[in-house]
Amino acid sequence: MGFTEEEIRRGLLEVLFRRAKENPDPRIRRDDLQRALGVPDEVLDYNLTSLRNKGLVEAEGEPWQVAYISSKGVHIADSNPRSYCPNL
Repeated sequence: MGFTEEEIRRGLLEVLFRRAKENPDPRIRRDDLQRALGVPDEVLDYNLTSLRNKGLVEAEGEPWQVAYISSKGVHIADSNPRSYCPNL
């Protein structure tokens, strides 16, 4: 059974949020993020782009090579990680 887009986006935000909290460098490489989520590259791109468009995630490079959670994303992820989040 596959994941829904909401589950993938929530997972992306959680991985990036944890990275920002646990590491002085909040950036995570594309391949590490893909491995952490266990989704194909196209699925990762689609969902990361959606979060970028909402201002929850930042990415560097074209095509992007590293990503990190934005301050808006930290606020959303930190407010109540288990609640329904219409921003995803």
